Amino acid sequence: MSRDPWSRSRGGTPGGLKARRAPRERRFACHCDVGVAADGQAAGPEHGHHIGPLAGLLCPGISPSPLLSAQLVGTEDALLQQLADSMLKEDCASELKVHLANSLPLPSSVTRPRIDLIVFVINLHSKHSLRNVEESLHHVDATFFLGKVSFLVTGAGRESHCSIHRSTVVKLAHTYRSPLLFCDLEIEDFRATMAQRLVRMLQICAGHVPGVSALNLLSLLRSSENPSLEDL
Repeated sequence: MSRDPWSRSRGGTPGGLKARRAPRERRFACHCDVGVAADGQAAGPEHGHHIGPLAGLLCPGISPSPLLSAQLVGTEDALLQQLADSMLKEDCASELKVHLANSLPLPSSVTRPRIDLIVFVINLHSKHSLRNVEESLHHVDATFFLGKVSFLVTGAGRESHCSIHRSTVVKLAHTYRSPLLFCDLEIEDFRATMAQRLVRMLQICAGHVPGVSALNLLSLLRSSENPSLEDL
């Protein structure tokens, strides 16, 4: 079950940084397309209440919306919140929203705008963290795996404490044909660098980078385990 989520957003104007908890009566209002099928219709049992994009959002070209919206999923509450804060500090001309959830699916009782990028965070020190991500993946619409899903692994720096082998998460990322990133999120400088990378990925996934699509992230995965986005 997903925890009471935080919706964090930052406007495109200076001084627009803010963090907001959803009102109690909309405690699951993470503002993502839960319960919406790829054709934009309400998801029924055949769709399994997946997170899915609205019609046209995966089409090539520039997104008509100036909003950038990311969903972070993982059991590490504090690290997810710190990562979201770091992302919101990045210099970005568009309005940026980062939504947090422990797991998927989220309830589909509230209409939500699209999500441009889903980041699954796995802690190599926690088998529960891996199981949670594996179960959550079943509730993601298949169209998101066209470059709009990424795996972020933390804890690799203390290998002697790891309860999950590195090869396990590498295999998981390859199975879902999605980018795999490694970062020790507990270290502020590393977290800031990763936040910058995620915002760049988010811009690509939302169609804000001319000439580059979310599918390019898949080719980056084939060329590097930890892709660099500086040349995009």
